[in-house]
This record gives sequence, C-alpha cells and structure tokens, in this order.
Amino acid sequence: MKISKPLVPLFIIIISLALLIPGVTQPILTLTGTLEKSQITETGIDLIIDSVVDKSLRRGKEKSEEGERKKVRTMIGTVLGMFGLKNITGEIEAYKETRSIVGTVKELFRSGNGFVAFLVMLFSIVIPVTKILLLLLSTYFQDLKISKKNFLNK
Repeated sequence: MKISKPLVPLFIIIISLALLIPGVTQPILTLTGTLEKSQITETGIDLIIDSVVDKSLRRGKEKSEEGERKKVRTMIGTVLGMFGLKNITGEIEAYKETRSIVGTVKELFRSGNGFVAFLVMLFSIVIPVTKILLLLLSTYFQDLKISKKNFLNK
C-alpha cells in the first residue's frame, strides 16, 4: 500500500496537533517548598519561651525578662536533650503542586498576573495551534496546486 505524497504532511500535522493537546493539558511544572526541621524547632521554642515569659511577667514578681528567657531556654534545652531532640536535621516538604500549562495559565489569571498568563498562553498554545493550522492550510493549497497541474497536463 502506497501513501500518496500529499497525505504524508497531513498525517504529520494531525499527529503534531494530537500531541500538542496532551502536551498542554498534562502536568509539566512542579513547585516544591521545603522547611528545615531545625528552623521549625527553633521557632517553636521561641514561641514557647515568649508564652512562658509573658505569663511569668504578668504574675508580677519583679523579674527581669532576660533572666526569665535564659531560665526557660535552659529548661527547654534540658528536656530536648533528654528526648534526643537537640540536633534535628532534615527537611519537611511544606508545599508541592504540579500543574499543566493550561493550569498554570488559569492560576496566573486568577492571581492577577494576566500579562504573564497571556504570554504563556500565547507562546505555549496560540502560536503552536496557529502554526499547525497554517501548515494544514498550506498542505490543502499544495494539494490544489498539484491537482490543477495534473489536470492541465492531461
């Protein structure tokens, strides 16, 4: 079975259009945010110290804030040492999101970044679709030109 020459470009164009659709709709971009466990621990300790020192100072026993902070930090350090939590290492994944090009464009429009969304849409969707349609049109006109030439040569 021999495929005629004008059909080969047509098949290639249809395949490229078929591949563009999943290329635009399937996940392509992954955003990840991580936090250091040690930083989370330090933040938690600071919050506990602030809370305990505030309560202690409200009771009014004329204590210095600096002295209370040192005392509470020492107590917390002792407890952390007993449980083996002094040297915490590693990261925690706080945020992970995967998006397609279409999803990214929607999110950019939703968040007020319309110009960026327009540019992403233009170069990822509009221009490729326009190019494929123009190629399809040129293939059609090429077929007409060949048909006309064959007709005139008979």
